[in-house]
Amino acid sequence: MSVQPSEFEGKTITCKAAIAWGPGEDLSVEDVEVAPPKANEVRIKILYTGVCHTDAYTLSGKDPEGAFPVIW
Repeated sequence: MSVQPSEFEGKTITCKAAIAWGPGEDLSVEDVEVAPPKANEVRIKILYTGVCHTDAYTLSGKDPEGAFPVIW
């Protein structure tokens, strides 16, 4: 399989992201800018995702290691 260069290669892109600004707050869907990958990094297109119980635990504010804001 060969990989073709994307029109976005080396460029900053704008994506939708679910952001938690603080514990117990509703998620906010916002536009975010994603920089091009650096050395030894890749940028992939996510088509579908979900929130698992550990995400919900962090969002609740009960996770002592939880740090905000969180971007999904």
